[in-house]
Amino acid sequence: MHEYKAKIKRFVDGDTVDVDIDLGFGIVLVKQRIRLYGIDTPESRTRDKEEKFYGKLAAKFLKDQCKKSSSITLRTHLDMKGKYGRILGEIIVEGVNINKLMIE
Repeated sequence: MHEYKAKIKRFVDGDTVDVDIDLGFGIVLVKQRIRLYGIDTPESRTRDKEEKFYGKLAAKFLKDQCKKSSSITLRTHLDMKGKYGRILGEIIVEGVNINKLMIE
């Protein structure tokens, strides 16, 4: 696992965010798509009204938790990527693991 400082630029849905990752020494990876490791929320972009409702609820929860700080810690898992090429990671805000919080 590796940990980096990052800033969330966009909330895509309840389990995916776009971030700028600070690698240190002035090197920043811009607009990287991160899939929350171990999280699979209902889709917020679907015609199924019930799934859409819960998908938007999950996205709002994620956004509300991450708004508590201007920057986050991103913990990646062995540079693994999901099936869509997104980096898999955990979001830590002020010492709280948001992935674990979402499961609770």
